[in-house]
Amino acid sequence: MQPERFVLDVFRKVRSSDAEEAMLLLPFSYVVHFLKLLDFWLKSGWEIELACRSVFFLLRIHHNQIVATSKLLPVMDSLRSMTQTRLQELRDTVGFNLAGMQFLQRELESRSIHLFADVEEKRENSRKRRRSAVRTLR
Repeated sequence: MQPERFVLDVFRKVRSSDAEEAMLLLPFSYVVHFLKLLDFWLKSGWEIELACRSVFFLLRIHHNQIVATSKLLPVMDSLRSMTQTRLQELRDTVGFNLAGMQFLQRELESRSIHLFADVEEKRENSRKRRRSAVRTLR
């Protein structure tokens, strides 16, 4: 297993709030290394959402220092292009999947098979029971 992959696997297991707190406490010298690692993750296509969220968080926190550091210019340029590219790929995938699900739903409904109809019916029945229970308590 690659070291970058190992770090990603460990970072993925950390809760989002804890990861943000840890990134707040990182010294700037480690932030530089972490940004390079995030760039590698994006180029590899690993955990794009997590990597983008981390990049944006670090940019918000360390914006002034990042802008003032000239050695980060190539890394930031690469991060900018990679985040745009990878996020557009994710948007395309989500859009394609959503269109496919909507198509399937229309197909099933045209055959008189209502998707999630039994779930909606159960939810409506439970609402009626709750309303009647509230009325009897009054």
